[in-house]
Amino acid sequence: MVHDLLPPLQCLRAFLAVAEQRNFTRAGEVLGLTQTAVSHQIAKLEDWAGTPLFRRAPSGVTLTAAGARLHPQVEAGLAALRAGFAELREEPEVAEISVATTPELGTQWLGPRLERYLTLVPDVRIRMGVGHRRPDLRTSSDDMSVWPAPGGRGLVSYPLGLEEEFVVCAPEVSERLPERHGLWAAPLLRHAGSRQTVLDWERWYDQVVPDDPRVLPFEDCTFGPTYETFAEMIAACIEGEGLALVRTSLVHDEIERGRLVRAFSEIAPSDLQYHVTLSPEAARRPEVVAFADWLRREAG
Repeated sequence: MVHDLLPPLQCLRAFLAVAEQRNFTRAGEVLGLTQTAVSHQIAKLEDWAGTPLFRRAPSGVTLTAAGARLHPQVEAGLAALRAGFAELREEPEVAEISVATTPELGTQWLGPRLERYLTLVPDVRIRMGVGHRRPDLRTSSDDMSVWPAPGGRGLVSYPLGLEEEFVVCAPEVSERLPERHGLWAAPLLRHAGSRQTVLDWERWYDQVVPDDPRVLPFEDCTFGPTYETFAEMIAACIEGEGLALVRTSLVHDEIERGRLVRAFSEIAPSDLQYHVTLSPEAARRPEVVAFADWLRREAG
């Protein structure tokens, strides 16, 4: 005869009740079953075990040797099950929020802030996905995005704050820059990025440098290496390898820590403004709205 790995749970409960009460009728009263139903469950368990588990006598019911060996195992097993489900009910329900963002903002701004938010709100789990293609929140599994563009039709979108483009460098590089033509005094660092989010040195130069014959042409600038990611470029900039063109949020923390400084006073408004965008369903979830509001406050 082929058995399942475990006998039915109701048979095990009947086994413990009969062992404790030493009487089928009283065991039935404890379980809310008839004496016949209890007898049926015990017979089914004995059939499954392949051996008698109780001795029946006019004076009462006692465990056989096999039943006595089994009893502590069953008792401990059911106790463990009860404890496990009780613990499960006591655990707070954890809400999951899925957020999509760009690699640059994910590594430089959003990622470092997630740990602090989860410390403040421990009953939320946040899953961050990065990529160069903005997800369509109307069809994707993401709840929200933090992206350098507003959301589309039918989505709830908020600007994070004013993004500006400017040049940064390590403090020791800043001290070596001349008062004039500082842009030509150190290598200009670049990163590959995506066509939509990469920062363009020549475009920035055309926006902030006046049309003055006394100013050196952009073509005379020296370019350093092109790094695979924005994070690698910023790491090189911190090490004093040259100048980096950045957006406000991408270097906020590094400037706060004094690892980078603004190299020049010239600033250009960025064409790409970061927005927090929620899907229609997520906009109705309080935990998602609370997280979006916190991000807006963090951005100032």
